[in-house]
Amino acid sequence: MENEKVIKLILKADSIKTGRGWTLAQYDNPFLCSSCKSPLFYVHITWGVVDETEMREYKVLGRNHKYQYWLREIGFGLFCAECGDFQENYWKYFYPDDRIICCWKDDELNLTELEEIKHCLTQWNSNGDFKPNYKSNDFDYLKNKLKEYESKQIKSISKKKK
Repeated sequence: MENEKVIKLILKADSIKTGRGWTLAQYDNPFLCSSCKSPLFYVHITWGVVDETEMREYKVLGRNHKYQYWLREIGFGLFCAECGDFQENYWKYFYPDDRIICCWKDDELNLTELEEIKHCLTQWNSNGDFKPNYKSNDFDYLKNKLKEYESKQIKSISKKKK
């Protein structure tokens, strides 16, 4: 059996400089893997649909639907590049849980599906429904989650009025 050699490019913390004159080497405690103590990580992005109705201070023309949604990077997870162990998940810090409609892991969606979800959300924001260009379980999942979220919002508004 032949051994395959993998070549790595490693950037040291003091070689990464910002425009303000400080470097990453100024931090005393870099984030290290708990298993192998490696400082090298790769990022796993979590995509999600977020309710931006109250976050926007302006109204976009052509969007007549009461709620406004968009596809965002709602967080990420860190995995060690050396041993592959999961280290940390940062998706709870970007958006409040009650504004996140649904989410997908980075490896579940490709670029075409991301663009089609954006297209479907544009249709939904305009008239409250969408028709995807091709069939996929992801679009059925998205439509069900949007309907479920809006029905919960209507119920909570009616409870507040009483």
